[in-house]
Amino acid sequence: MLYVDEASGTIPASPDISNLWNTKGVVYKGMGELGMALRSFGTSIVLDEGQTNYNVYYNVGNIFHYNLVDLIELGGGRGADEERVFRDLLEEANKGGRVVASSEQALEEAAKNYQKADDVITRLLSAGERSVLETIDYVNFLNDFAIGMKKLDDDAAVAKLLAKAVEYGPGNLMARGNLVVALHKMNMLEAAKHHSLKAIEISPTNANVRHNYGLVLQKLEDIEEAKSQWLRAIELDPSLSNSIASLGHLEGNKGNLTGAKYWYEKALDLAKSASNYDEVASIRLQLATAVIPTIYSSNEHIRTARSNYVENLKGILALQPESQNFLNDPMTTTGSGSLGYYIIYQGFDDIELRRLLANVYWKFAPSLRYVAPFLANERSPVEEKQLRLRQQRKIRIGFHSAFFFRHSVGLLMEGVIMNIDRSKFHVTVFFQNYEEAMVDEVFQRIMSSADAIYKLPSVISVSRNIIASQELDILVFGEAGMDSVSYFLPFSRLAKRTALFWGHALTSGIANRDGIEYGKVKNAREVGGIDYFVSSKLFERETSGPPQHRYAETLYLMDGMTTYFTTPLKAREGMTRESFGLPPDKNIYLCPQTLYKLHPDFDILIVAILRKDPNAAVVFPVAQKTEWTEELMKRMVTNLRSSEEGQDLVNRILFVRRTDFDEFIALASLANVILDPFPVGGGRSSLEIFSTGSPIVMAYHKTNILQLNYAMYKSMDVMDLVCYTDEDYVDAAVRVGSNRQVEAELRKKILERVSVLYENKGVIAEWEKFFEYALDNERPASNAYFDKVYSDKVVVAVEFEDDEMEAGEWGVELENGATLAYAIKLNFEDKLLDVKIAEGEDPLGYAREISDAIGAEWVKERWIAAVLQHGIRRLEEDVVFEFEVSGRGGGEVRAGDDLGLVSNYYGLKMGLNWRGIERLHRTLKVKLGGRDETRDWLNIRRLQDAMVKNSGGRPSIPPPSPVSRETCHLTVALTTCKRLDLFKRTIESWGLAAGGLGGLSGGLCEIIVVDDSSSDADRTEMQRLYPNFRFVWKKGEEDRGHARSMNLIKDVVQTRYLLYLEDDWEYIGERPVGEVLAEAIEVLVGGEGEVAQVLLNDQSSRDCAEGSVKECEEGTWKRQAGWKRKTDKGVEYLEHEFGVLDPRHEFSYWPGFSLNPGVWDLERMRGGAFNFEFDPEDKRMEQTFSMRCYDEGMLFAHIGQVVVRHSGDLVSSYVLNGEDRPFDTKLL
Repeated sequence: MLYVDEASGTIPASPDISNLWNTKGVVYKGMGELGMALRSFGTSIVLDEGQTNYNVYYNVGNIFHYNLVDLIELGGGRGADEERVFRDLLEEANKGGRVVASSEQALEEAAKNYQKADDVITRLLSAGERSVLETIDYVNFLNDFAIGMKKLDDDAAVAKLLAKAVEYGPGNLMARGNLVVALHKMNMLEAAKHHSLKAIEISPTNANVRHNYGLVLQKLEDIEEAKSQWLRAIELDPSLSNSIASLGHLEGNKGNLTGAKYWYEKALDLAKSASNYDEVASIRLQLATAVIPTIYSSNEHIRTARSNYVENLKGILALQPESQNFLNDPMTTTGSGSLGYYIIYQGFDDIELRRLLANVYWKFAPSLRYVAPFLANERSPVEEKQLRLRQQRKIRIGFHSAFFFRHSVGLLMEGVIMNIDRSKFHVTVFFQNYEEAMVDEVFQRIMSSADAIYKLPSVISVSRNIIASQELDILVFGEAGMDSVSYFLPFSRLAKRTALFWGHALTSGIANRDGIEYGKVKNAREVGGIDYFVSSKLFERETSGPPQHRYAETLYLMDGMTTYFTTPLKAREGMTRESFGLPPDKNIYLCPQTLYKLHPDFDILIVAILRKDPNAAVVFPVAQKTEWTEELMKRMVTNLRSSEEGQDLVNRILFVRRTDFDEFIALASLANVILDPFPVGGGRSSLEIFSTGSPIVMAYHKTNILQLNYAMYKSMDVMDLVCYTDEDYVDAAVRVGSNRQVEAELRKKILERVSVLYENKGVIAEWEKFFEYALDNERPASNAYFDKVYSDKVVVAVEFEDDEMEAGEWGVELENGATLAYAIKLNFEDKLLDVKIAEGEDPLGYAREISDAIGAEWVKERWIAAVLQHGIRRLEEDVVFEFEVSGRGGGEVRAGDDLGLVSNYYGLKMGLNWRGIERLHRTLKVKLGGRDETRDWLNIRRLQDAMVKNSGGRPSIPPPSPVSRETCHLTVALTTCKRLDLFKRTIESWGLAAGGLGGLSGGLCEIIVVDDSSSDADRTEMQRLYPNFRFVWKKGEEDRGHARSMNLIKDVVQTRYLLYLEDDWEYIGERPVGEVLAEAIEVLVGGEGEVAQVLLNDQSSRDCAEGSVKECEEGTWKRQAGWKRKTDKGVEYLEHEFGVLDPRHEFSYWPGFSLNPGVWDLERMRGGAFNFEFDPEDKRMEQTFSMRCYDEGMLFAHIGQVVVRHSGDLVSSYVLNGEDRPFDTKLL
C-alpha cells in the first residue's frame, strides 16, 4: 500500500500533474518530512493512470531503502500499531526496493553518499527483530535487498543478509541458493557445499542448484563430482547452457580440446535457439579460444593450434559491432582458453595474437572502456609537475596484482614496493581477488609496507571505481593475462600513466592505439591501454630485431634486473635425494619447471643428454593436473622409444612430487645441474636456485621471451653455461652433470657472485627514475611497432599557398627505365649539380664522385655520403605515415627519417619553393609529435651509415657517479704558443690565476699548461705569474705541433673530466665559471645517451660558436641548433647530429667533437677499441679526429649559451709555428 494525499481525489489524472507531485515529494524528502514525501509520491503514482513511473518508484524505494527505522518510528504518519506498519512498509519496500536494486544509478549514489552497507543492514535487522519475522515476505525482502547489495559488491554484507534470510526461512530455496553463490564468491567453500546440499534437499530437481553445486565442487578440486552435478543439471534441464559450457571448461582445462569443443558447440546451439544473445556472444568467444592445449604432441600440433586460434578470433573480429554481438559481461567469456595464457609456450613472438584477443574486447566489450573521472581535466606534464611542487604532494604510485603472496609476481615485486622512497612517493597496493589470497610472510611484508591498501573484489566495475578514486599518477600492473579481472582492468584508463611489469613476461596486447581504432573513439584520452612495458637491456634479445616490435606497450628499458629480489629462503634441512625418491648414485639433471613450459623440441635435447651420459637421470616435477603429466610422458615415450635404447632412456625419465617452497630449494641444491627449458625458462625460480649455487644450463637461441637467466649470468659475469646452439646445450649440461670437479668450480663461482642478484639498491633508483620520467613526458601516443601497423591507414593532406609553389616540377630521368631511389640538388660555387640515384646503386660511390668533382675535403665527402645514405637506405625502413600535396602527388615518412631531407626531396620533386618546403617540414614535424627527436628514431638513422663502425652503439662505459663539488674530478688543460698576451687574458678571464674556478674550486684537481715554442722569457714570466700551474715545456723539433700537445695532455691527465682551452678563448659569461662547468659535467653524468663532450658555446652559427654575442643573437636558430634534451636535474642542452638537413642543424656539417672550449669525458673517449690519438702528420687533425669519434658512435652536445669568445682569430698559432693549415689566413 502507499499513503496517498486526500486532496488527490479532486485532481484530474495526468502524467504532467503526476510529475508535479513527484517533485513535491522530492522537496519534502529533502526537508526530512518522510511521511509527507511518501504521500506525495503515492499521489503521483495514483495520478499516473496506472503507468509504472520509474522515477517515482525509484524515489519511494530510496526512502524505504535507507530510512526504514525512521519510518517505523514515524508509523507511516498513521499512528497505527507497530506490527501493521512494519508489514505495510515491507510490502512497499519490496516494490520500491526492486526498482532500487535494478538501478545502477541508485546503487552508485548509495555507494558514494549514504551510510556504509553494514550500517544499513544492522539497522534493518534490529528493526526486523521487533516485528513478526517468520513471514515469507520478510525473507523475500532480505533476499531482494541482498540482490541489490550485490551491485555494491559488499560480499560480507550480502552473505550476512542471506544468512539471516535462511535463518528465518530455512526452506526458502531462493535465499539458500543465493547464499551458496555468495559463499562461493567469497571462497568459503565448505560452507557453500553445506548450503548446496541443503538446497538439494529442498529441491532435488532444481537444475540451477545442481549447477552452482558443481562450481563449488570444482573449486574444491572434486572434479569428477562436479562433472556429475553438471550432467545431472543438464538431465533435469537440457536447455541449461551454463552447465553445458562448464563441461566445456572442464574438458578444456584437462587438455581434452575435442571434448571442450563438443560441449561449447552444444551450449552455443542452445543459446542461439533461445535467442539469448548475451550467452551466444560469450560462448562463441569461449569456443574460439578453446583451441590452445597445455601440452603439445609435436611442432605440427603447435602450428595447427596457433592457426586455429588466429582464424577463430579473426572471424569474431569481422562481425559487426551490434548489440547482439556485445560481450556485456567479459568475465563470462574466458572459458578454458584462459585469455590465451598458454600461447607464450609455443615459441613465437606473440604480439599479433595478444592484440587480436584484446581487439575483440575493444570492439565488442564497450563496458570495459572506462575513464577515471579525475582525468577529465588532465594537465600537461609541465603543469602537473608545477602543481605537484606547489602543493608539495608526493607522486602517487599504485601496484596492482592478484598474486601479492609467495607467488612469482609477489616475490619479484615485493622489494620494489617495500623500498621506494616514501619521502617522494606515496604507495598504494591493490590486491585483486583478495578473498582468494594466501596469507603468508610475503603477503604480510607487502601489506605492512604500503601507505594504503585496497582489497579488490572479483568484479571489474567495483575494482576500477576503487582504483580510480585514488587519483593515481602511475599504476603498475604486476601482470596481465594470469587473472581475469587483472586482464580486463587495463582496458580502462585508471591513472595518468600505466605500466606493466614482466610478471607474465610478454606484452599484454592491450594498446591505446588499438582502443581508438576498434573502439571507434575520437582520441586517446577516451580509452585505456597500458602505456609502458618495464623490461631491462639485459632481458631483450640481441639478435631478433628491435625489441619494441615485440610490445604493444611503449618499451622502457632499465639497466639492471628490475626486481629488488629478497634473499631466498634457505633449503629445508635434512633433505636428501631419498626424500624425493631419487637415486643417490645417478647424475641428476633437474628441470624444475611446470610441464607446460616444455616444448616438443626440448625432448630432442633430453634424448641427447641421456645418450651422452649413461648415468644420467632427467627429473621433472609432476604437473598440477594428472592429465598433463600423462600427456607429456606419452609424447616423450614416443620420442625416446624411436631409438634402439628407447626403454633404457624412458626408465631414466623420473618425476618427483610437488614440493613446498623450501623443499623446492633443497631439491635444486641436490641436483648436479639444472636444465632450463625453452621457449620460456625460469625467472623467479632461477633466482632461488642460484642461491644454492646450482648451475643452470640455458638455451639463449631458443628462449623467445625475456632472457632472464642470461641477465642473471651477465650480472654475475658467469657466462659458462649460456648456450647458443643445441649442441652447446647438450655438451654444457653433460660437462657439468657428469664431472664433479667442473660442477664444484661452477658452484663456487656462482656462490661468490650471486649476491649481486639480491636486494640491489640500484633497482629502486631505476624505478624511481622511471616514475619521474613517465610523468615528465606526455602519455605515449604510439611507438615504432604501431607506426608499422597503422602506416597504411594514415594519410596527411598538406595544402599550400600559391607563393609557396614553383611553376613546374623538377623532372628526374634515369636511363633504361630504372626506378628512382633518391635525388638531390647540390649548390656549389653557383652551379646546380643534380644527383640522381637509381635503386640498387651505391650511394657511397656517388659521394666519392661528387667530392672529387668539387674538390671536397674528407669531412664534406662524409657529409654528402651521410645524406645520400639517409635518402636511399630509408627505403628499407617501415612507413610511419603517408602524405599528399594537393595536385602534386604524395610521399611517405619512414622510421628514422630526417624530416629536413624528406621535405627537401619531395618538395623539390613536387615543385615547391623554399617557403613551401618549410611549410611541408613544419607539417610533417607536427604530425610526428616530436618522435623524430627521440633516441630510438635517431638510432635508426645512424644504422643507415655504413661507414660508422659502431652504429649500433659503442661498448657500454660505466655511467659516472654523481659528482660532488667537494671532490676533485676536473683537470683544466691549456695549450699556448708564442702568444703570451692572449694567454694572460685567457687565464685572468677564467679566474684561474688563483688556482681555482668560482663555484667549482673543490672539484678542480690541477691546471696543466703545455707550451709549444714560446721564448724562454715568456716561459719565465708564465711561471712567475702562475706558480700553482703545472707547466710542460716542449723543446725539440720532434715535439712541436698541436697534435703532439693534445696527445701529451690525454696521457698525463688522470681525472675523468677535462676542460680543454686554447690560449685565445676568453670567458665572457655573466655567471660564475664553476656554475657553467658544473652544468656541463651534469650533462655528461645525467644526459640522455653516453655524451662524450659538451661544448660550452651555442653552435647554431659560427658567430655563436666563436662568441660574437651581438651577431649570435641575430641568428635564426640561436639556442635551437640540435635535439633538445634535459638531464634528470633539469639542465637543458642540445645534442648534435652529423649529416642531417633539418634546418635547425646549422652545425650538421661537422661530426661533433671540437677543440673549442668544452668539457670532455675521457673515460668514454678512451673506451672500447678506439685509438685515442691525434695524428701529427695530418694538417686537418681536428676534423679527422672528430670524424673518427663519430664513427665510434660517440655523442656530442652543447649548451645554448655564449660564455666564451675566440679572441685570436687573426694570429693563428699554426702560422706562428710555420705549420699553416689549408684554411689558415696567411701573415703578410
